[in-house]
Amino acid sequence: MKKYLIFSLLVVILFAIGCTNMKKYDPLMNDAKTALENAKTAEAGTYSQETLKQAEDAYVQAQSAYENKKPADVEKFANSTIELANKAKTEAETAKKEAERIMQVKSDYNTKLEELTSKIDNIKGEPKYYEKTNDLIEQAKAAFEAGEYDKAMETLTLAMDSYDQGLKVLNSKPSSYKVIRGDCLWNIAKKPKIYGDPFKWPRIYKANKDHIKDPDLIYPNQVFKIPRN
Repeated sequence: MKKYLIFSLLVVILFAIGCTNMKKYDPLMNDAKTALENAKTAEAGTYSQETLKQAEDAYVQAQSAYENKKPADVEKFANSTIELANKAKTEAETAKKEAERIMQVKSDYNTKLEELTSKIDNIKGEPKYYEKTNDLIEQAKAAFEAGEYDKAMETLTLAMDSYDQGLKVLNSKPSSYKVIRGDCLWNIAKKPKIYGDPFKWPRIYKANKDHIKDPDLIYPNQVFKIPRN
């Protein structure tokens, strides 16, 4: 009887020691659980699914080891959970930030594209810049459709620069012209500061019909409007 009591007491003591030894892993298990929760709060379920799944699997193994009183495995899998959960959190935060940046780029692109296409006809009078700007716009659209949003924005910025250059050149040219002796509409249109193209003389004529009765008869000191659009 005495031996039985001693044996029973030893079993109780050993059980108590075992429980006590496992209790010391509670803070580590809590850290693992907190790390998982933080990862989920950071939307790792959306932006870092694979790494989060690995962290969750490690946590399940840590719990199993805890319940089966395997201290070494508890430490191994709990620490693995923390490492993987922190990694998932970082990946999610980075991916979410990038997604938000891309959304802003797409919004800026659409706003600038709408603005540019609404005013591009202002530089029709400068074919070189007008054609270059249109070409860059088409390149930007192609990049956007391909999902290359940064490239689309960069190309659209070049298109806007081309437009600004064309407008600057256009605005540096006169909007009117005073006829001098020997002028004709052909020669006026040919002047570099007018159109640089004699075949555009009808533009001057149409814009000044109230002053020109016969396109072959113009007179010194007449002032003609020079259309630029």
